[in-house]
Amino acid sequence: MMFALLSATKLVRRSIAIIGRQISSAYKIDPSDDLNHVILLGTVNGVNKASDPEKIYASISLRTRDIYRAAKGYGMKVVSHRIQVFGPELFEKAIQLNKGDRICVHGYLGAFPVDPLRRFWMHCVVARSICLYHSPPDELDEQSYADSITKEKPLPMNNVTEE
Repeated sequence: MMFALLSATKLVRRSIAIIGRQISSAYKIDPSDDLNHVILLGTVNGVNKASDPEKIYASISLRTRDIYRAAKGYGMKVVSHRIQVFGPELFEKAIQLNKGDRICVHGYLGAFPVDPLRRFWMHCVVARSICLYHSPPDELDEQSYADSITKEKPLPMNNVTEE
């Protein structure tokens, strides 16, 4: 009974995959679909631009980190991401980035055939927008800003000077 149920489940999954392939090949799917959306905030490791002058694209290596709770305190995981940049406007932004810049990338997951004979595909994030990210002020910055405001002498009203 259990074997028949597992076989039926596999058959349903296969048929759904086949139907999905037929639908996606029959219709042109827009890559800007909201279901495939990625937002990454990280530090630039490096930028490589295309060596062919006719092709306008760049690859950004972006490092992100994730802090998680472990059995003995906290742990940190660092992950490197490949971001592909196409189009002249985004290309100009990408080549101006320096190592260590913090950026926010909005994009979508993509895959490109590298070697069609061996069915080797490169998976990456395709950028739709790139912007520099500046860290929000921490509590010490906010406190020093608040202290500087209270120490300043308030401006007199009606442009009357005090003597």
